Amino acid sequence: MGTHWKDWPADVLATLRRGAVIPAHPLALDANRKLDTRRQRALSRYYIDAGAGGLAVGVHTTQFAIRDVGLYRPVLELAMRAATDWARTPQVMIAGLAGRTTQAVTEAHVARDLGYHAGLLSLAAMKGASEDELIAHAETIAREIPLVGFYLQPAVGGIMLPTSFWRRFAAIENVIAIKIAPFNRYRTLDVIRGVVEAGAADRITLYTGNDDHIILDLVTPFTLVVSGKPVTVRIKGGLLGHWSVWVKSAVELLDRIHAAKANANVSVKLTQMGLDIDEQLCLRNMRAIIGKAKQYDSFVRIDMEQSSYTARTLHLFTEVLYPEFGNAVGVVLQSYLRRTAADVDAMIALGARVRLCKGAYKEPEDVAFPEKKDVDANYVACMERLIERGNYPGIATHDAAIIDHATAFVKNHKIPAARYEFQMLYGVRRDLQYRLHREGHNLRVYVPFGTHWYPYLMRRLAERPANIAFITTNILKESVHRRR
Repeated sequence: MGTHWKDWPADVLATLRRGAVIPAHPLALDANRKLDTRRQRALSRYYIDAGAGGLAVGVHTTQFAIRDVGLYRPVLELAMRAATDWARTPQVMIAGLAGRTTQAVTEAHVARDLGYHAGLLSLAAMKGASEDELIAHAETIAREIPLVGFYLQPAVGGIMLPTSFWRRFAAIENVIAIKIAPFNRYRTLDVIRGVVEAGAADRITLYTGNDDHIILDLVTPFTLVVSGKPVTVRIKGGLLGHWSVWVKSAVELLDRIHAAKANANVSVKLTQMGLDIDEQLCLRNMRAIIGKAKQYDSFVRIDMEQSSYTARTLHLFTEVLYPEFGNAVGVVLQSYLRRTAADVDAMIALGARVRLCKGAYKEPEDVAFPEKKDVDANYVACMERLIERGNYPGIATHDAAIIDHATAFVKNHKIPAARYEFQMLYGVRRDLQYRLHREGHNLRVYVPFGTHWYPYLMRRLAERPANIAFITTNILKESVHRRR
């Protein structure tokens, strides 16, 4: 019975999708050109100890000729035993699959029976086959084991494969990743376009095999327009013979590349975008900003203004921008408004990302809670629902009591830090910011940015003079805490 990627252990799937160093495992031979099992095991253990996320065995670097001398199964067994006995965390185990359909299916059975998660499908033996025949070949093998596609450069035996092939290949539901190694930028784009046009960018993780272009492949966001909408994808990791040496350095390099992708986003007010002038002008501006943010895997937050704009803001968000851009755009809700509890439930049902703040405008009592204790109580109730059931909420507060309540809540309910973040203003209560960071919570710091930051700051202070007292009080609190 065939295996499916949906049956993988969650940590193995997460490793593949996050992007890992997966060395293409070489073959260790002794002086008589015989398999040296001791050194073969040592290589596997070296990769595991160096931090590799998986092993690709029986592939080009292992030498396809192992099949001709009965070494395919023994070599796969050695690596799997090392991964099972030596690794402290599960490895993504990928077996090379070669030959025409009958041979490739037989090898898929061997790999599957040994516990390999996926097969790296070489099409070199299929030269002369039509696109229909290549797809039928891949579909047959995908019924046996999850597939990692392989675009091998034609100079070493690969086949030229157009976008139409990769679109159809990516549509095979048991394809989980593709190794891109044509050593040609345009052919790399053919693979990416095929995956995006197939609507498979969320399922298929892209890995570079372009030894001549590793770093640029990994740092470049690839944006394509499909059905009039920009879609941005990235190559997440490397499955490389080039990374079968100096593996620890490769792991450190990939970690640095992942960390360098700035986790930054922007917040805008719809009135800044022309809402009071013309709604369509506002939407055109917002589409341009969110579209650009998507090109860089970023995110745009729509700030909430005074209550007279709340209904219009949420209408444009839920009816226009969220349906178009999904979770590349989010919204802010304010706990001092009486309507916010219902809005929180609506956003949770929608799956939208919410920043929860208290609110900073002077409002009539029939619209907003006049007493701080009621604002705080509503904040805590909404915050708990968002943390438990929401989509990565932003807990925007400098209130130490509410922060303490939130940290105790996530601890008591065993909610991982990846499910939420705290948000604070630049320079305000840095003592709390440092504390949250030390305790392992995600923290986003907001700062007025751009050439008009000063008029923006003055406008915020003028909107509600109590904001001046807020800033002054928190500066004093921080000074007191820093002296302790």
